[in-house]
Amino acid sequence: MRSGWKPKYLDHNLQSLFLRNKNPKRPVLLKIFSRSSTITKSFLGRKVAVHQGKDFAKFTVKDYMVGHKFGEYSPTRLVGSDMHFRKKGKKPTMALGKKK
Repeated sequence: MRSGWKPKYLDHNLQSLFLRNKNPKRPVLLKIFSRSSTITKSFLGRKVAVHQGKDFAKFTVKDYMVGHKFGEYSPTRLVGSDMHFRKKGKKPTMALGKKK
């Protein structure tokens, strides 16, 4: 947790990227690699893609997201039944059933 007296963390590359793409007539998907940056009010309504390690999680910034980190909205782990993919020597199976 960051101390209250410190300012919110926003990566300097992210600030320059946001200032370059400020044209409202032609919105651009912002690719964000800094998962630890804080979402500010200037990102409201913008479409962003946050890096997950291999690909990007795309979402639109809503008002309840302000003050949180970008990394909170892009999960990096496999969920539940997908964990069997990681076992050595085992091929992945279909989630709904085996294909004949």
